[in-house]
Amino acid sequence: MATIDNKYDSIGEFHQGVAIVQKNGKYGAMMVGGKEILPTVYDELSNFEGGYAIATYNGDNRIVNLSGQIQIKKGKELVFLPEDYDWGYDFVEDICVVIKSGKYGIVDKDFKIIEKPSYQNYTGFKNGYALFEYNNEWFNDVNCIIDTKGNVLYDNAKEIGQEFF
Repeated sequence: MATIDNKYDSIGEFHQGVAIVQKNGKYGAMMVGGKEILPTVYDELSNFEGGYAIATYNGDNRIVNLSGQIQIKKGKELVFLPEDYDWGYDFVEDICVVIKSGKYGIVDKDFKIIEKPSYQNYTGFKNGYALFEYNNEWFNDVNCIIDTKGNVLYDNAKEIGQEFF
């Protein structure tokens, strides 16, 4: 393992033109020549075989392709998110929660942005609703509640209280 220009803590051996890289305990991938195809945000990343690898993020595993796209479920179909996103969760009805640079956002079934990635966290959907929060303290800052159609129901969820969920 070696480092190039101190961008990464380590660079693995190239396999099929791709090397797994590591920075601050997170994994990503780069092509021969140094072009980064996956940012160093993953907890684990397998070597690419046949153009695909397995990435792990917060305990979830997803297939990722050489374009850096994450595979998710959209109804009964498996699709790849646009490469703009570091991670995504399976669609819940008409929306998909995506992650970019550690921030959560929402896209619709055509991958158009409903809520840009600006939230620190979200609860996951329960009873058809999810809470998105700006800071790391639930209900102590301005948050919003979004339904499975992507409608923002409350812009200031702290006034509702945790009983909503």
